[in-house]
Amino acid sequence: MDFFTHLVFGMLMYLLFLKEISFNYLFIAILFSTIPDLDVFLSPLRRKFNLKYLDHRGGSHSYVVGMVVSAIFALIYSPITGHPFIIIWIIGSLFYGLHVTMDIFTTTKIPCFYPFSKKEYSFYVEKAGSLFTMLLSVSFLVLSIPIHLDSNIFATYLNVYITLFLVYYIYRTISKNVLASKLKNNQKYFPGVLPVYYTVLTREMVGNELFFTIKKKAHDGTGCGPE
Repeated sequence: MDFFTHLVFGMLMYLLFLKEISFNYLFIAILFSTIPDLDVFLSPLRRKFNLKYLDHRGGSHSYVVGMVVSAIFALIYSPITGHPFIIIWIIGSLFYGLHVTMDIFTTTKIPCFYPFSKKEYSFYVEKAGSLFTMLLSVSFLVLSIPIHLDSNIFATYLNVYITLFLVYYIYRTISKNVLASKLKNNQKYFPGVLPVYYTVLTREMVGNELFFTIKKKAHDGTGCGPE
């Protein structure tokens, strides 16, 4: 999932569920909603030590790693600011976990229980870099600049975007499960760039050769031909 969507979704989830917690913690929520993707800076180490889990969406995309990173951050941040260690650690862990959970819904598998398990998971609900959600997130950030000056309008604005995101992901999840359940054993579902399309990969054995066919389809059942 793209950086902007992680940032905006983290902000929206904080404002939706943690209103009773001081607004001073919002930046921690935003930081930990995006920090797992800083693993891109580990690439030089991955090449040097040849460790797969230093790749992007490798070992950093783990609930366990998130709890450890949050604890280290809280140990440093708590004495500096005077904020309780436990609150900082809980917020950090929750929003780091939010990032990991959102990425599980994409088509890129991640080892979300590393290092206890190296098994990778993916629900194939949405493309890893969704242009649709990125545009939705960027529009939220741009429009927030003038609108936030009026608290009443901004509250309504937040609710609208929270609803948009939740409806979008619920629709993506339900449609994926319904459409994938109708496919044959030799077919696999992949989400489309837009939420009204999807792609079907079909594997067929002809003699001793394996053939693959890729077709784009619309959610209304119409085909769009091979990609």
